[in-house]
Amino acid sequence: MSTNYCARRERERGPHPSEQMIAPIAQGLHLSLDERDHLFRFAGHRPPVRGGARETLRQMP
Repeated sequence: MSTNYCARRERERGPHPSEQMIAPIAQGLHLSLDERDHLFRFAGHRPPVRGGARETLRQMP
């Protein structure tokens, strides 16, 4: 992601990536749940509901 892209997103002028695109990016970056939620909001979407079995397994050390 370029700084220009981020600046356009903050001004709501840039493209709106789909939730299907954001989820694998968050997973690939190994984001925490708070970071993932921020990424979804930054992209203009509601974050996924927390508490699924997959999230619980992922957080275990």
